Amino acid sequence: MNIKPFQMLVIAITLIALVACAAPTAAPTSAPPTKAPAPTTAPVAATSAPAATTAPAAATKAPEPTKPPVVELTKDKITLRALTPIFPGEQGKKDFEGTLLKGFQDKYPNISFQVDYLPSYGTLNEKLTTAFAAGQPPDVFQIGVGWFEAFASKNQLLDMAQCGFTKDDLSDYYQGSLDAAMWDNKLYGIPYVMDMRLLVYRKDMFQEAGLDPNKPPTTWDELREYAIKLTKRDAGGKLQRAGLDVIQVGLQGSETPRQHWYRFLWQAGGELFNKDLTAAAFNSPEGIEGLQFWVDLINKDKVTDIGFGTGIPGTSLMTVDKAAMAMVHNRYYETELKDKPDLAAKVGVIPPLKKKTQGEFIGGSYWVVAKNTKYPKEACAVVRYLTEKDLLLQGNIMRGAIPPRKSLATSDYVKGNALVKGAMDLYMPVSKKEGGPTVWLEIRSAFDPAIQDAMVGKKTPKQALDDLAAKTNDIIKQAK
Repeated sequence: MNIKPFQMLVIAITLIALVACAAPTAAPTSAPPTKAPAPTTAPVAATSAPAATTAPAAATKAPEPTKPPVVELTKDKITLRALTPIFPGEQGKKDFEGTLLKGFQDKYPNISFQVDYLPSYGTLNEKLTTAFAAGQPPDVFQIGVGWFEAFASKNQLLDMAQCGFTKDDLSDYYQGSLDAAMWDNKLYGIPYVMDMRLLVYRKDMFQEAGLDPNKPPTTWDELREYAIKLTKRDAGGKLQRAGLDVIQVGLQGSETPRQHWYRFLWQAGGELFNKDLTAAAFNSPEGIEGLQFWVDLINKDKVTDIGFGTGIPGTSLMTVDKAAMAMVHNRYYETELKDKPDLAAKVGVIPPLKKKTQGEFIGGSYWVVAKNTKYPKEACAVVRYLTEKDLLLQGNIMRGAIPPRKSLATSDYVKGNALVKGAMDLYMPVSKKEGGPTVWLEIRSAFDPAIQDAMVGKKTPKQALDDLAAKTNDIIKQAK
């Protein structure tokens, strides 16, 4: 079914909020952490890039958002069951319960928490599916972009209007982050930590090649032209420096090339699915054009070689001067640039490219509430508390992620992280989500192998996308 415009959402939320029980808020009592956890695996739905290892200095406190009426919570002793895949291990427990939830527990000592800490998003779908089937889902938990179709369509999530979120509350969020949590014209989750796939470049290498270091490419043609000019090979044709690292396929390859390909699909004017979400649309001429452009960069323009790597685990080509431009995760700053200020100063963010239009992938984690929780007011209060500006900012610092609230673009954390700042200033305003049909979680596993088949020349872009579309349509039909 179609997702209608955000204006209709605002009307619906406003009407429902008049009768809904608004949740209380509590000011955070703990200082932002100075040490970030080291999650072992980033969300599958969002990324497979490494997590942040250290956090920048805490941001200056931003003004508080408009507060809803305070609703009295239960005085009884209760236990809320929570689940998170982004705060793994003992450090995750210290950060989540010891820091983020501390203010809430201080204010409501009768409410305790039983938290299930998953090591990653890898087992989340199975965990939740089993819990819902047994009638014992967690009261409050996290899911990623592309997950709402599956759970909201089964009436398993609480509409956030029933948590009392108002027009003022939602106005501070980037539209793309809200769109990802929509189903049937309702909002089922609140954005928490976001991430994106960025194009970045080395300013010093631009200057060396006679390109203006302050004028990165803005179109596909310019990206190709610059990539060719920046590529270096020796006399025998052996690659010395990639003009554009378009994801190393193989042992060091990305697990989610689809999330980089989306930009070319969308910028060419294509879409993932048709309007009523009943069939694939990504094998359209626009989709084929987008994948063909990417493949040609490798096989025709020779701006890189498949398997060209650093030989150093966890180290990218750009970090060791083997790439002039690259497709990266926003955590690239945290994992490789933060402790190298001289190198970080040389790295710039390429604005979203434009063919027919602009479009960039958005991923991330959302707080949601189980529809049949015994404690809806209390679970809603937790979501509202954790997504207040200061608490939400702390969570993003811990994860090295992108805050979904526009007002945090001026925080010290964002201003001190070049890639996060670039993402908020340039990419978030044109962000789009993956997913669509209720069976997206089943469909998506076929995307990355199909795109890799085209990249390595096993299939033409048209063959790869047509085969993928046929498989996708079969899954949709079987689900019906």
